[in-house]
Amino acid sequence: MMKKVLKYAGLISVLAIVAIFLFGAGSASAYEKGSKGDWEYEYDGKLLTITKYTGYADNVDIPKTIAGKNVFKISGAFDKNKFLKSVTIPEGVIEIDSTFADCENLQSVSLPSSLKKIGRYSFSNCKALTSISFPKNLKEIGDSAFNSCESLTSVTIPESVKFFGDGVFKYCKNLEKVDFKCSLKWVTENCFWDCENLSEVILPKGVRFIRGSAFGCCYSLTSMVFPDTVREVRGCFWNDDALTKVVFSSGMKELGYELFGDCGGIQVLVIPSSVKKIDDGIFSRCPAKKAEITVVTTPGSFAEKWAELNGMNVSYDENDVAVGGEEYDDDEWDEDDDW
Repeated sequence: MMKKVLKYAGLISVLAIVAIFLFGAGSASAYEKGSKGDWEYEYDGKLLTITKYTGYADNVDIPKTIAGKNVFKISGAFDKNKFLKSVTIPEGVIEIDSTFADCENLQSVSLPSSLKKIGRYSFSNCKALTSISFPKNLKEIGDSAFNSCESLTSVTIPESVKFFGDGVFKYCKNLEKVDFKCSLKWVTENCFWDCENLSEVILPKGVRFIRGSAFGCCYSLTSMVFPDTVREVRGCFWNDDALTKVVFSSGMKELGYELFGDCGGIQVLVIPSSVKKIDDGIFSRCPAKKAEITVVTTPGSFAEKWAELNGMNVSYDENDVAVGGEEYDDDEWDEDDDW
Protein backbone atom coordinates (compact mmCIF):
# COMPACT_ATOMS: atom_id res chain seq x y z
CA MET A 1 0.00 0.00 0.00
CA MET A 2 2.79 2.35 1.00
CA LYS A 3 4.53 1.70 -2.33
CA LYS A 4 1.39 2.69 -4.24
CA VAL A 5 1.08 5.92 -2.22
CA LEU A 6 4.70 6.78 -2.90
CA LYS A 7 4.23 5.92 -6.58
CA TYR A 8 1.23 8.23 -6.94
CA ALA A 9 2.94 10.97 -4.94
CA GLY A 10 5.91 10.79 -7.26
CA LEU A 11 3.63 10.94 -10.29
CA ILE A 12 1.85 14.01 -8.92
CA SER A 13 5.21 15.70 -8.29
CA VAL A 14 6.29 15.04 -11.86
CA LEU A 15 3.04 16.42 -13.24
CA ALA A 16 3.40 19.50 -11.08
CA ILE A 17 6.90 20.11 -12.40
CA VAL A 18 5.70 19.69 -15.99
CA ALA A 19 2.84 22.13 -15.36
CA ILE A 20 5.23 24.70 -13.96
CA PHE A 21 7.52 24.24 -16.94
CA LEU A 22 4.70 24.64 -19.45
CA PHE A 23 2.62 27.33 -17.83
CA GLY A 24 4.94 29.01 -15.33
CA ALA A 25 4.58 29.14 -11.61
CA GLY A 26 1.73 31.42 -10.70
CA SER A 27 1.48 32.69 -14.29
CA ALA A 28 -2.22 33.41 -14.02
CA SER A 29 -1.71 35.72 -11.07
CA ALA A 30 1.58 37.21 -12.41
CA TYR A 31 0.03 38.61 -15.59
CA GLU A 32 -1.47 42.02 -15.09
CA LYS A 33 -3.29 44.39 -17.39
CA GLY A 34 -4.27 47.73 -15.99
CA SER A 35 -4.03 51.52 -16.01
CA LYS A 36 -2.58 54.23 -13.84
CA GLY A 37 -3.21 57.89 -14.55
CA ASP A 38 -2.91 58.50 -18.30
CA TRP A 39 -1.17 55.18 -18.93
CA GLU A 40 -2.44 51.73 -19.83
CA TYR A 41 -0.02 48.84 -19.46
CA GLU A 42 0.56 45.11 -19.53
CA TYR A 43 2.82 43.21 -17.16
CA ASP A 44 3.85 39.63 -17.89
CA GLY A 45 5.40 38.91 -14.53
CA LYS A 46 8.81 40.21 -15.50
CA LEU A 47 8.48 43.13 -17.92
CA LEU A 48 6.08 46.06 -18.10
CA THR A 49 4.95 47.42 -21.48
CA ILE A 50 3.10 50.72 -21.90
CA THR A 51 0.34 50.09 -24.44
CA LYS A 52 -1.58 53.38 -24.50
CA TYR A 53 -1.40 57.02 -23.49
CA THR A 54 -4.87 58.46 -22.85
CA GLY A 55 -3.88 62.05 -22.07
CA TYR A 56 -3.92 65.16 -24.25
CA ALA A 57 -0.62 66.90 -23.40
CA ASP A 58 1.59 68.16 -26.21
CA ASN A 59 4.85 67.72 -24.23
CA VAL A 60 5.12 64.34 -22.51
CA ASP A 61 7.68 62.77 -20.17
CA ILE A 62 7.03 59.05 -20.16
CA PRO A 63 7.31 57.65 -16.59
CA LYS A 64 10.19 55.36 -15.69
CA THR A 65 8.01 53.23 -13.43
CA ILE A 66 4.30 52.42 -13.28
CA ALA A 67 2.67 50.68 -10.30
CA GLY A 68 6.13 50.20 -8.84
CA LYS A 69 7.43 48.36 -11.89
CA ASN A 70 10.10 49.53 -14.35
CA VAL A 71 8.92 50.37 -17.86
CA PHE A 72 10.70 48.06 -20.29
CA LYS A 73 8.88 48.56 -23.59
CA ILE A 74 6.47 50.98 -25.27
CA SER A 75 4.20 49.55 -27.96
CA GLY A 76 1.67 51.54 -30.00
CA ALA A 77 1.05 53.89 -27.10
CA PHE A 78 0.78 57.14 -29.07
CA ASP A 79 -0.59 55.81 -32.36
CA LYS A 80 -2.36 58.61 -34.30
CA ASN A 81 -1.96 61.08 -31.43
CA LYS A 82 -2.60 64.55 -32.91
CA PHE A 83 -1.62 66.54 -29.79
CA LEU A 84 1.91 65.26 -29.16
CA LYS A 85 4.73 67.67 -30.09
CA SER A 86 7.65 66.51 -27.96
CA VAL A 87 8.37 63.42 -25.87
CA THR A 88 11.09 62.12 -23.56
CA ILE A 89 11.56 58.38 -23.20
CA PRO A 90 13.13 57.43 -19.83
CA GLU A 91 16.26 55.43 -19.15
CA GLY A 92 15.52 51.73 -18.77
CA VAL A 93 13.31 51.45 -21.84
CA ILE A 94 14.86 48.85 -24.15
CA GLU A 95 12.38 48.75 -27.04
CA ILE A 96 9.77 50.85 -28.80
CA ASP A 97 7.45 49.41 -31.45
CA SER A 98 4.95 51.31 -33.63
CA THR A 99 4.94 53.75 -30.74
CA PHE A 100 4.57 57.09 -32.52
CA ALA A 101 3.07 56.05 -35.86
CA ASP A 102 1.01 58.85 -37.47
CA CYS A 103 1.89 61.42 -34.78
CA GLU A 104 1.86 64.13 -37.44
CA ASN A 105 2.68 66.99 -35.03
CA LEU A 106 5.58 65.31 -33.21
CA GLN A 107 8.60 67.60 -33.61
CA SER A 108 11.21 66.22 -31.22
CA VAL A 109 11.96 63.06 -29.28
CA SER A 110 14.62 62.23 -26.69
CA LEU A 111 15.75 58.61 -26.78
CA PRO A 112 17.45 56.95 -23.76
CA SER A 113 20.91 55.40 -23.89
CA SER A 114 19.30 52.10 -22.82
CA LEU A 115 17.29 51.82 -26.05
CA LYS A 116 18.33 48.86 -28.19
CA LYS A 117 15.48 48.43 -30.65
CA ILE A 118 13.36 50.81 -32.70
CA GLY A 119 10.67 48.52 -34.08
CA ARG A 120 8.81 48.72 -37.37
CA TYR A 121 6.71 51.82 -38.08
CA SER A 122 7.81 53.39 -34.79
CA PHE A 123 7.94 56.93 -36.25
CA SER A 124 6.10 56.30 -39.51
CA ASN A 125 4.38 59.40 -40.89
CA CYS A 126 5.76 61.74 -38.21
CA LYS A 127 5.78 64.56 -40.74
CA ALA A 128 6.95 67.30 -38.34
CA LEU A 129 9.92 65.39 -36.85
CA THR A 130 12.95 67.50 -37.77
CA SER A 131 15.81 65.44 -36.35
CA ILE A 132 16.63 62.21 -34.58
CA SER A 133 19.67 61.42 -32.44
CA PHE A 134 20.22 57.69 -32.06
CA PRO A 135 21.69 56.33 -28.79
CA LYS A 136 25.09 54.65 -29.00
CA ASN A 137 23.74 51.28 -27.79
CA LEU A 138 21.04 50.96 -30.46
CA LYS A 139 21.12 47.56 -32.18
CA GLU A 140 18.12 47.45 -34.49
CA ILE A 141 16.01 49.76 -36.67
CA GLY A 142 12.94 47.98 -38.04
CA ASP A 143 11.03 48.12 -41.33
CA SER A 144 9.64 51.54 -42.30
CA ALA A 145 10.64 52.94 -38.91
CA PHE A 146 10.87 56.50 -40.29
CA ASN A 147 8.68 56.13 -43.36
CA SER A 148 7.28 59.52 -44.53
CA CYS A 149 9.16 61.61 -41.95
CA GLU A 150 9.11 64.52 -44.37
CA SER A 151 10.95 67.05 -42.16
CA LEU A 152 14.08 64.98 -41.54
CA THR A 153 17.08 66.49 -43.36
CA SER A 154 20.07 64.52 -42.07
CA VAL A 155 20.62 61.28 -40.16
CA THR A 156 23.65 59.42 -38.81
CA ILE A 157 23.36 55.71 -38.10
CA PRO A 158 25.62 54.81 -35.10
CA GLU A 159 28.27 52.11 -35.11
CA SER A 160 26.23 49.89 -32.78
CA VAL A 161 23.43 49.14 -35.28
CA LYS A 162 23.49 45.53 -36.49
CA PHE A 163 20.07 45.23 -38.18
CA PHE A 164 18.49 47.68 -40.60
CA GLY A 165 15.02 46.94 -41.99
CA ASP A 166 13.43 47.52 -45.39
CA GLY A 167 12.17 50.97 -46.33
CA VAL A 168 13.45 52.62 -43.16
CA PHE A 169 13.57 56.12 -44.68
CA LYS A 170 11.31 55.82 -47.71
CA TYR A 171 9.26 58.91 -48.60
CA CYS A 172 11.49 61.15 -46.45
CA LYS A 173 11.23 63.87 -49.08
CA ASN A 174 13.56 66.42 -47.45
CA LEU A 175 16.28 64.02 -46.33
CA GLU A 176 19.54 65.31 -47.82
CA LYS A 177 22.35 63.34 -46.19
CA VAL A 178 22.77 59.90 -44.62
CA ASP A 179 25.94 58.75 -42.90
CA PHE A 180 26.26 55.08 -41.96
CA LYS A 181 28.84 54.78 -39.18
CA CYS A 182 27.92 51.13 -38.65
CA SER A 183 28.96 47.94 -40.41
CA LEU A 184 26.10 46.31 -42.30
CA LYS A 185 26.11 43.67 -45.03
CA TRP A 186 23.07 45.10 -46.79
CA VAL A 187 21.58 48.42 -47.77
CA THR A 188 18.01 47.20 -47.66
CA GLU A 189 15.17 47.20 -50.17
CA ASN A 190 13.41 50.55 -50.74
CA CYS A 191 15.59 52.00 -48.00
CA PHE A 192 15.58 55.53 -49.49
CA TRP A 193 12.74 55.20 -51.98
CA ASP A 194 11.40 58.60 -53.07
CA CYS A 195 13.85 60.61 -50.94
CA GLU A 196 13.75 63.25 -53.63
CA ASN A 197 16.28 65.64 -52.01
CA LEU A 198 18.84 63.02 -51.02
CA SER A 199 22.18 64.12 -52.48
CA GLU A 200 24.81 62.46 -50.28
CA VAL A 201 25.06 58.90 -48.95
CA ILE A 202 28.02 57.51 -47.03
CA LEU A 203 27.51 53.75 -47.27
CA PRO A 204 28.11 51.33 -44.36
CA LYS A 205 31.56 49.92 -43.76
CA GLY A 206 31.76 46.36 -45.04
CA VAL A 207 28.53 46.53 -47.07
CA ARG A 208 28.32 43.71 -49.63
CA PHE A 209 24.90 43.98 -51.26
CA ILE A 210 22.62 46.82 -52.31
CA ARG A 211 19.00 45.67 -52.41
CA GLY A 212 16.33 46.47 -55.01
CA SER A 213 15.20 50.11 -55.37
CA ALA A 214 17.35 51.16 -52.41
CA PHE A 215 17.83 54.55 -54.07
CA GLY A 216 14.75 54.61 -56.31
CA CYS A 217 13.31 58.05 -57.16
CA CYS A 218 16.18 59.91 -55.47
CA TYR A 219 15.95 62.78 -57.92
CA SER A 220 18.80 64.83 -56.39
CA LEU A 221 21.38 62.04 -56.23
CA THR A 222 24.06 62.95 -58.80
CA SER A 223 26.80 60.43 -58.03
CA MET A 224 27.52 57.28 -56.05
CA VAL A 225 30.80 55.68 -55.00
CA PHE A 226 30.59 52.07 -53.89
CA PRO A 227 33.13 50.80 -51.33
CA ASP A 228 35.45 47.92 -52.21
CA THR A 229 33.45 45.45 -50.11
CA VAL A 230 30.39 45.55 -52.41
CA ARG A 231 30.15 42.43 -54.58
CA GLU A 232 26.87 42.76 -56.46
CA VAL A 233 24.30 45.43 -57.23
CA ARG A 234 21.03 45.20 -59.12
CA GLY A 235 17.96 47.41 -59.47
CA CYS A 236 19.10 49.86 -56.79
CA PHE A 237 18.73 53.00 -58.94
CA TRP A 238 15.34 53.74 -60.42
CA ASN A 239 14.14 56.91 -62.14
CA ASP A 240 17.16 58.82 -60.80
CA ASP A 241 17.42 61.37 -63.60
CA ALA A 242 20.12 63.48 -61.91
CA LEU A 243 22.47 60.51 -61.52
CA THR A 244 25.40 61.13 -63.86
CA LYS A 245 28.37 59.25 -62.41
CA VAL A 246 28.74 55.93 -60.60
CA VAL A 247 32.03 54.48 -59.36
CA PHE A 248 32.07 50.72 -58.91
CA SER A 249 35.10 50.10 -56.69
CA SER A 250 37.42 47.12 -56.94
CA GLY A 251 35.82 44.03 -55.49
CA MET A 252 32.64 44.34 -57.52
CA LYS A 253 31.86 41.10 -59.36
CA GLU A 254 28.54 41.65 -61.10
CA LEU A 255 26.30 44.48 -62.30
CA GLY A 256 22.77 43.16 -62.29
CA TYR A 257 19.38 43.60 -63.95
CA GLU A 258 17.76 47.07 -64.05
CA LEU A 259 20.64 48.62 -62.16
CA PHE A 260 19.83 51.88 -63.94
CA GLY A 261 16.12 51.41 -64.53
CA ASP A 262 14.65 54.53 -66.14
CA CYS A 263 17.77 56.61 -65.36
CA GLY A 264 18.35 58.95 -68.29
CA GLY A 265 21.33 61.06 -67.20
CA ILE A 266 24.16 58.54 -66.89
CA GLN A 267 27.40 59.93 -68.33
CA VAL A 268 30.30 58.16 -66.59
CA LEU A 269 30.61 54.61 -65.27
CA VAL A 270 33.85 53.61 -63.55
CA ILE A 271 33.98 49.81 -63.80
CA PRO A 272 36.97 47.86 -62.39
CA SER A 273 38.52 44.80 -63.97
CA SER A 274 37.04 42.67 -61.17
CA VAL A 275 33.60 42.88 -62.85
CA LYS A 276 33.11 39.74 -64.92
CA LYS A 277 29.38 39.91 -65.59
CA ILE A 278 27.07 42.73 -66.69
CA ASP A 279 23.40 41.89 -67.19
CA ASP A 280 21.89 42.63 -70.61
CA GLY A 281 19.05 44.45 -68.85
CA ILE A 282 21.24 46.83 -66.88
CA PHE A 283 19.65 49.81 -68.69
CA SER A 284 16.13 48.36 -68.77
CA ARG A 285 13.53 51.05 -69.54
CA CYS A 286 16.38 53.55 -69.45
CA PRO A 287 16.33 56.46 -71.93
CA ALA A 288 20.07 57.06 -71.49
CA LYS A 289 21.92 57.30 -74.82
CA LYS A 290 24.69 54.73 -74.72
CA ALA A 291 26.76 56.69 -77.22
CA GLU A 292 27.02 59.51 -74.67
CA ILE A 293 28.21 57.25 -71.84
CA THR A 294 31.92 56.86 -71.08
CA VAL A 295 33.12 53.70 -69.36
CA VAL A 296 36.33 54.15 -67.39
CA THR A 297 38.13 50.84 -66.99
CA THR A 298 41.43 49.05 -67.61
CA PRO A 299 42.74 47.81 -70.99
CA GLY A 300 41.62 44.32 -71.88
CA SER A 301 38.94 44.16 -69.17
CA PHE A 302 35.49 42.66 -69.51
CA ALA A 303 34.06 46.17 -69.07
CA GLU A 304 36.09 47.48 -72.00
CA LYS A 305 34.74 44.80 -74.34
CA TRP A 306 31.20 45.34 -73.03
CA ALA A 307 31.42 49.10 -73.59
CA GLU A 308 32.71 48.71 -77.13
CA LEU A 309 30.05 46.14 -77.96
CA ASN A 310 27.34 48.56 -76.78
CA GLY A 311 28.71 51.60 -78.61
CA MET A 312 29.95 53.44 -75.52
CA ASN A 313 33.09 55.52 -75.15
CA VAL A 314 36.06 54.02 -73.32
CA SER A 315 38.61 55.80 -71.16
CA TYR A 316 41.46 54.50 -69.01
CA ASP A 317 41.77 57.53 -66.74
CA GLU A 318 38.90 58.82 -64.64
CA ASN A 319 40.52 62.27 -64.46
CA ASP A 320 40.23 62.65 -68.22
CA VAL A 321 36.46 62.42 -68.14
CA ALA A 322 34.37 65.30 -66.86
CA VAL A 323 30.68 65.01 -66.07
CA GLY A 324 28.73 67.35 -68.29
CA GLY A 325 30.53 66.47 -71.47
CA GLU A 326 33.48 68.84 -71.01
CA GLU A 327 37.03 67.58 -70.72
CA TYR A 328 39.94 69.56 -69.38
CA ASP A 329 43.13 69.48 -71.41
CA ASP A 330 46.31 70.37 -69.49
CA ASP A 331 47.91 71.59 -72.73
CA GLU A 332 45.21 74.12 -73.50
CA TRP A 333 45.33 77.16 -71.25
CA ASP A 334 45.75 80.86 -71.65
CA GLU A 335 48.80 82.47 -70.04
CA ASP A 336 46.62 85.44 -69.16
CA ASP A 337 44.29 83.30 -67.08
CA ASP A 338 44.23 84.11 -63.38
CA TRP A 339 45.29 80.93 -61.56
